Formats: sequence, C-alpha cells, structure tokens
Amino acid sequence: MLKKVLIGIAIAIGVIIVLLLAFLIRTLCIAGEFKSIQPHSDYSVVQVECVGPEDVEIDVENGIAYISSSDRRAAQRGEESQGAIYGYSLTSDKPELVNLTQDFDRSLHPHGISMYKSPSGQTLLFVINMASDNPVGDSKAGSTVEIFQYDEGKLKHLETFKDPLISTPNDILGVGPRQFYFSNDSGATDRIGKALELYFQLPISNVVFYDGKEFKKAAENFPNANGFAMSKDGQRLYVTSTVGKLIRVYDRDVATGALTMIKDWDMQTGVDNINMDDEGNIWAGCIPKLVTYDMSRRNPGGFAPAQVLMVTPLADDMFEVKEAFLSDGKDMSGSTCAASYKGRLFIGSAWDSKFLDCTRK
Repeated sequence: MLKKVLIGIAIAIGVIIVLLLAFLIRTLCIAGEFKSIQPHSDYSVVQVECVGPEDVEIDVENGIAYISSSDRRAAQRGEESQGAIYGYSLTSDKPELVNLTQDFDRSLHPHGISMYKSPSGQTLLFVINMASDNPVGDSKAGSTVEIFQYDEGKLKHLETFKDPLISTPNDILGVGPRQFYFSNDSGATDRIGKALELYFQLPISNVVFYDGKEFKKAAENFPNANGFAMSKDGQRLYVTSTVGKLIRVYDRDVATGALTMIKDWDMQTGVDNINMDDEGNIWAGCIPKLVTYDMSRRNPGGFAPAQVLMVTPLADDMFEVKEAFLSDGKDMSGSTCAASYKGRLFIGSAWDSKFLDCTRK
C-alpha cells in the first residue's frame, strides 16, 4: 500500500515538474528569448548621456526634441531624485540637453509624454508623472498627469490631474487643450499581481480618456496597454502591447473620443512607445527579449537587445514593417521609444543612462 502511495506521489511530482518546465519554455519562447540577434543599423550613432530617457517627442516648429528623464535605479536604491523633461536641439551642430522643467516645484518622475499643438498656437506637453513616493514600486496610486506649455525656452506648468483611474499609467496622448488618453499598463496594482498578469498575458489593463470634464475607460480587456500614436486626421488610434507583442488599431470618434477596436497587428516583438512621422509611418521602440530586459532592469551592469521598427499602415488590416535598427544591447539596453525626424532617429530606454542620436548613413 505504502509503495503504491509513494509511486503515486512520485508520478504527481513528475507531472508537476514537466508542467512547470513546459510553462517555462513556453514563456521564454513567447518572450523572444530564443531569438537570434544579428545587430545592424541604417544609421550612424551618437550616444548622449541622459539618465532614464523613457520617451521622446519631436517638436518641429520649435526645433527641439523633448526627452522624458527619470533615475529609476536611484528609486530602486531608495534614493531621492528629481526627474526632468529635457530639450535637445534639432538644429544645432552641437546640441546639448537643457532642463526645461527646472522651475517645477514638486516631485517629478516623468514617464510617457505627448506634445499637442492647440488651435490658438500653444505648444502643450502632456506628462505622466509617476508617484513621487514610490515611482517603480508596487503602487502608482499617487501618479498624476501634468500639462506644461512650452514658452521662451521653458516648460511652464499649467495643470495637474489626479483620479482613481490613474492607477498604473504608462504613456499618454494629448488630443486637445485639456483632453487626453493614457494607458494603464496593468490591471493589478501590487507587485505579485502585476507579475502574474504579465507572465500569463492577462488582458486586464485599459486605456482611459479624459474629455475635459471626466475620466472614463475608453478601451478595456487589453494585455499590457502601453504606447500611443494617432493618424493625422485623428480617426485612427494605435495602442501597443509590449508583452502581447502587438499594435491594436482603433477607430476613433473625433467628437466624443470613443474607441472601437478594428484589428490587432502582430509585431512579433515587445513593442513599447511609438511615434508617427510626417509621412504617416509609425516608429516603434521595441524590446526583442522581454525576460532579458526584465533582468537587466534589476542589474545595473546588465543589458538587453534593442530594436526599432518602422511600421507603415496600408489599411486597417495591412501594414509593412522594416527593421531600421537592431542592437545586442551594448550601445542601447532595451529601447522603449523611437522617433524620426529628417533622416535622424532618436532612441531612448527607461533603464539606460543615455539615448541615441542617429543619422541615416
């Protein structure tokens, strides 16, 4: 009898081990860990020192790139630090970073950013400001949305928004003087819940819209909602999922902001922030190996491959993809954003200490 019990226990343990191994292998496959990385680039690269350049926006009219910067590794160590939005000249032969938010008198930990040109001619910058007390920890309940106006070489703070729906904010898209979308990249708000959500690719994150009066969910059942881009006519909204490795296409009601899902585009890589250029191409900062990237965030000496795709929408269900940049991570560890301007390409990463200013060869 005892022998049969022991055999049953051994079989059960064996089955559990096999299932765990199968889950591990499946997870590593989905995360791209078995991909072969063969670095190449259409660009010559200049590295520019900047801590945690998570996102970038191009302001053609004022001739600058806005860089969202925050020292996430300092936060990991429990140290206080002040982030910034930097300006980087698009016209200077020797551009330097200029702190545009040095007059902001509260804690600033910028993440996703979005520029909007108002009908009155204002240049507005919408900023996700991570919770100042715990910018990379379990809770982002203290996170806010900030609106700045670019004027006379500085970003002047205009307004702060705080709401229970601003729970795990990642990226933002300004569509009016006081109207914007933002992504909550996780439906869970604690560390364990978020890990389970990501590794099991649970579609419980969302996109929220603020219409100038109230916050409301615009899209739900999303796996790890992340970056935004919008067509010039405002009728198509593109939202990325990093762990889902996709770009989701929405039809957008310009009058109400309501979204109707059209199609998922399979990118076969971890798509993070995206930007649309003047020709309608979507430039995507991508993370080819998601587990390696996650490990590099925890290890200051680690690095992860970086990738930039140029995605050209052809129709709601058709698109072309060109890989413009692929690195093993030694020059840029994990790319979280990419933006193109007149043959130049700017690539940033939330956990690196630099961004790349690239010129087409």
